[in-house]
Amino acid sequence: MGTILDSDKGVVPGKGNLYKWEDGKFTKMADNFWLTNGMTWPKDQKKMYINDSEGRKIYVFDFDLEKGTLSNKKVLVDCDNSTDWTVNDNPDGLTIDITDHLWASSYAGGRVVKIDPNTGDVVDTCSIPCPLTTTPVFGGTNMDEMFVTTAYKNFGPDQRTAHPTCGQTHKITSDSKLFAGNVMYRPKA
Repeated sequence: MGTILDSDKGVVPGKGNLYKWEDGKFTKMADNFWLTNGMTWPKDQKKMYINDSEGRKIYVFDFDLEKGTLSNKKVLVDCDNSTDWTVNDNPDGLTIDITDHLWASSYAGGRVVKIDPNTGDVVDTCSIPCPLTTTPVFGGTNMDEMFVTTAYKNFGPDQRTAHPTCGQTHKITSDSKLFAGNVMYRPKA
């Protein structure tokens, strides 16, 4: 679970933390975030990725599933120092596909981007007809459809008219067999 520290001037930089809930208590796992957002794991579950939306970074940790621990926090993507990201792009929600590529929504950027998990480079992008994309998730019978939620908070009447699909969920499909999500857990029938 991620936290932020909000003030009357907005999000306080570096005061967000990441916690786990275990044995009836919270334990701090990592700190020095602005606004933690979007977490995901690859198939082997040996890494954990997390967005810091206000800090405009995507981090990667080594993850030990058995111990429930994180280590070796590294910046995978620094939007301020990457030509793949504009000043309007803030990584928000995050998911992963069957090839272990990350997909991040770009809040205020109106797109979702596919990210190489080794280099942090954007390798594909899909525009959404709303600048406020919030969360991409894979779904559908074969996990081969992406659903992208959007927001409209703080939009004035003119902006809502210009972007009438904001606040709705958008569906992305592809003919590629590699455009699909992982099934990490299936409930028992």
